[in-house]
Amino acid sequence: MRRRTLLPLALAVLLAACDGSSGPLFLEYCIPIRVQEHLDPAGPMPPTVGVVLDYETHPSAPPAGSDAVQSFLIATEVPVSIIQDPEVPTGKMQLQRTSLAIVDSLSVGGDEPVAARVAFSDWPVWAVPDATKLVPGFALQGVLGGDILRKFAARFYYRPDRQCSFFWDQNQTRWPNILLLREQPATGTDLADDGHAVIGYQLSGGGQFLVDNKVYDMSATRVTVQVCMNPDPFPVRPDDPTLAPAAVNGRYPVSGVDMFALVATGTAGLLTTDTALERVLFQMESNGQTPVVEAVSVPLPEGVQQTRRISNLPRMAILGGVSSSIGACAELARRRGQEYGRRNPTLNNPFFRDAEISGAAVAEVDLQKEGGARHFAMAAVPSTTSYWQGLWAETIPDVPQIDLILGHDFLSFFEFTIDYPQNRLIFRCLSYDCSNAARPCCRTGGACACPSNDPCCQLYKFKK
Repeated sequence: MRRRTLLPLALAVLLAACDGSSGPLFLEYCIPIRVQEHLDPAGPMPPTVGVVLDYETHPSAPPAGSDAVQSFLIATEVPVSIIQDPEVPTGKMQLQRTSLAIVDSLSVGGDEPVAARVAFSDWPVWAVPDATKLVPGFALQGVLGGDILRKFAARFYYRPDRQCSFFWDQNQTRWPNILLLREQPATGTDLADDGHAVIGYQLSGGGQFLVDNKVYDMSATRVTVQVCMNPDPFPVRPDDPTLAPAAVNGRYPVSGVDMFALVATGTAGLLTTDTALERVLFQMESNGQTPVVEAVSVPLPEGVQQTRRISNLPRMAILGGVSSSIGACAELARRRGQEYGRRNPTLNNPFFRDAEISGAAVAEVDLQKEGGARHFAMAAVPSTTSYWQGLWAETIPDVPQIDLILGHDFLSFFEFTIDYPQNRLIFRCLSYDCSNAARPCCRTGGACACPSNDPCCQLYKFKK
C-alpha cells in the first residue's frame, strides 16, 4: 500500500474518503440540481445540490430556504466529501462524522419542507473553515465527492428531464437532475441499441495518506478515460461524405492528440498541463489550423495561476476499448473507417484491414457541425503546481500520467452515467445531430427526416 504526504493547499483535490461507514438509508428517483450548460448565455455552472447535515437531529424536515439546507458542488474529481466548519483552524482539515442527507430543495417553495432523497448515517466528512476556497469562483458550502458517488451508478441530466417531474406539481415542471442508482442492470448491448456509447474506464487512486501525522486508508475514486483532442472532422469532406480520405497502410488516417483525462463534473472548463498544451498547439499548426491563444487567470485552491489557453478547439472525443498500444486517436480512426464502410456500403471500402475488428465506443462533440463560432477552450496549468503533482502522486503508476481535466464544458453535451459498480461510462447526446448530412437523420427541405430503414434514427425519433 502506498503512503503519501499531502500538501495542505492541495488537500481538497487529493484526499479520498474513509471506508467502513453505513450505506444509504433510503433512495428515491430524481434529485433536482442547479446547473447551466456550456452554451448557456450566462456561462457554464457545474451541478450543485441541496444537502442537510446532522439530518437525524432535526425534529422535522427544514424549509427549503433555511440555512440548514446548504449548496454542495457535485464533484467527481474531489474524492472526499467536504463540509464547511468555521471552527476548524485556517489551513487545516479535520475528519468528522455527520448524518448527511441529499435533498430536493428546488421543486418546493422556500418556506416548504425539503424532501430527503438519499441519506447517510454517521458518514465521514472532511471539514474546512471556508469551502469557497476549495473551488474558487463558486458560492458553495461543501462538496459532494467521489466517496459517496462511487457507491452508485450516478446519472447526470443537465436539461429539463421528462423523467424528472412530480405528481403534486400541477405545472409538471421538468428538472435537470442527478439519479443515484444502486445498479444499472442494462447490458452494454442493450444500452448501445438504445443509442448510448458504453465506455469502460479504470478507477484509480486511493492508498494510505498522511495528514497531520495521522495515517488514513482511502479508497480509489478517480475516473480516468482516454481522449482524442482536435481530430479531423468526420467525414473529412462534409460537402460530399461519400469521398473518403486516402487510406494509410490500409486504414483510416489518424489525426488528433492523445490525452489521458480525469472526469471532473465539478470543474467548469478544460484544464491541461503546459507541455500538453504545446502538443496541441503543434498539432493544430501542422494541420493548417491557426490556434487562438490568450492569456487567462485560472483559480486553484493553491492560488490563481496566470497562464494561457487555446480558445478555438472545434472537437474532441472520449474513446472506450482503447488498446494501450494504439492510443485514443488511432482507435477513433479505426472506428471512423468502419463507420465510413457502414454508411457507404456500395462503395469500395479502402479501410479493409480493420473490418473484422470491433470498433471502440465513441462520445464525440463537434462544435463546427453545430454551426456558428462556438469552440472549446482549454487552459494550461503548470505541471509544477500542487494541483498536478498531487494528482499524479495518487494515480501513477495505476494509470498513465493524467494531462487533461475533462470538465463541465464537455460533459454538459451529454446525458451520462458514471456506473461505478461496473466501471463504465454511459453517454448519449442530449441533442441528436440533425444538421449533419452524414448522419442518418438529416435535413430535407428544412425539416428533419428519419429514413424508415434506419433503426437508430427511428429509435431516437420515437424516444423524443
